[in-house]
Amino acid sequence: ALGDLYAKRNETGKACEYYLQVGELYAKDGFTLKAIAVYKKAQRARPEITKTYLDLADLYVQKGLIGEAKTNYLAAAEMQAAAGNKHDSLDTYRKIADLDPTNLKIRTKLAAMYESENFIEDAAVIYSDIGDVVIRNDFEEGQKYYERALELQAENEEILARIGYSYTDLDMKEHATQLFDTLVRMFPG
Repeated sequence: ALGDLYAKRNETGKACEYYLQVGELYAKDGFTLKAIAVYKKAQRARPEITKTYLDLADLYVQKGLIGEAKTNYLAAAEMQAAAGNKHDSLDTYRKIADLDPTNLKIRTKLAAMYESENFIEDAAVIYSDIGDVVIRNDFEEGQKYYERALELQAENEEILARIGYSYTDLDMKEHATQLFDTLVRMFPG
């Protein structure tokens, strides 16, 4: 109510402040729909606050409203990019990609975006993620994504281990042995 009063007085900063406080409380207490309604009020009061879009998108994900979540994540990512926060923007794009892990087109584009911005480790992890999905149906294609991940981060223990375990799961013992031998040489501990 206090937020609404400030909004009527055209004091949008104060209104937004109260809306966000109430929204956080509703979300914390599990009243997701009420939190969404209040966050939308905050968003209308101060549409330039990126965090509101991110929080609202997270709430939409909780309720399974993926389309609304994507819309808010996309708006936040664009705002972050415009403000020069490239890494934050890419992380938000990654949340969009994570909403549909099987959409390889989006994930491949995201990996290329990380790579073009010189966030090499992030790009390598995403290429490895793609490889994990693709290799189950198309070994050669999945292996290409793994190879790209290793080209970018040949000494990344996590990526080497993930790929090794993936090969183990697929009963590709020679491939797995090569990677685990490399891991043991690089990280003897």
